[in-house]
Amino acid sequence: MDRYPPISIIVPIRNRKDMVPRLINSLLNVDYPTFEIIMVDDASTDGTPELIEKFPVKLIKLHQSLGPASARNTGIRHAKYTIIALTDSDCMVSPNWLKELSPFLKDYDIVGGYVKFRDYAEHRITPLSHLTSKTEIRINSDINFINTSNMLFAKSLWQSLGGFRNYRLEDVDFTWRALKAGFRVYYIPKGIVIHDNPTHFIQKFKRLRQYGECYADLIRIHGIKLRYQRPTSKYHSDLIRPSILLCSPIVIIWLFLFFYCISPLLLICGIICLTSLQIYKFFSYKRQLGWKFIFMLNIMKTFIVLFSLINFLRKK
Repeated sequence: MDRYPPISIIVPIRNRKDMVPRLINSLLNVDYPTFEIIMVDDASTDGTPELIEKFPVKLIKLHQSLGPASARNTGIRHAKYTIIALTDSDCMVSPNWLKELSPFLKDYDIVGGYVKFRDYAEHRITPLSHLTSKTEIRINSDINFINTSNMLFAKSLWQSLGGFRNYRLEDVDFTWRALKAGFRVYYIPKGIVIHDNPTHFIQKFKRLRQYGECYADLIRIHGIKLRYQRPTSKYHSDLIRPSILLCSPIVIIWLFLFFYCISPLLLICGIICLTSLQIYKFFSYKRQLGWKFIFMLNIMKTFIVLFSLINFLRKK
């Protein structure tokens, strides 16, 4: 493989009119010998496709919203080059994005790069942002998936895996299927992509609920534990690895006690003790980790366990 093979950049987009100029200008300014940009509009209603048409990129319009996974698949099918690079519509890429990552495709099948989230709490809750060295991703790695906001692979690999599936976290599913099929996945803390985030609390809460539901589904489907560990301290490790056994949010314990009809006095005592413990932990680590980070992470962990419990009860 050439050191810098021609690349097709695929970006699914829906209702991002305010971000289009910044995104496309960053893509056009990428320092790379040969590449094409394919924007797949997922039935936007805010004038996004009309704005994209003003730029020298290839635009594919979907007449019905199918979600980002299907939009990515459509773009990859229309790609004229054999190497695919993915990013998201709320991102900006660095000029050296492709040059810093593509050479590693000579030895690995999927390559992921560094994603910098603008929101500090979001950045800390995202596992790959904590890896500071080159790492081969495995099923039992501390972190075992690559983000589609910064991912490169061969089109033939995508074909062999059957493309992306329509999950909210299609990148986790895609990585896990690749690992199970024996493909090699590699992370390099270079090729920077800057990622925006929802700023409104309701939007963040909705997104964390979707993450929790989807993580729980994928853990059940693949039989793989989500590895989401930041091994900088024991507390971080315990906090950021939201497997069913290690995380026990208060809400789930409350529900367990309620549905099994334990005496009201025991229920009240348990709630007081658990709440006191959580308050103690919160203030003990607030300065070290930040309250927004702790709050977001515990919301997501709660949803993961909640939807895992729902899946378990459905099987029963």
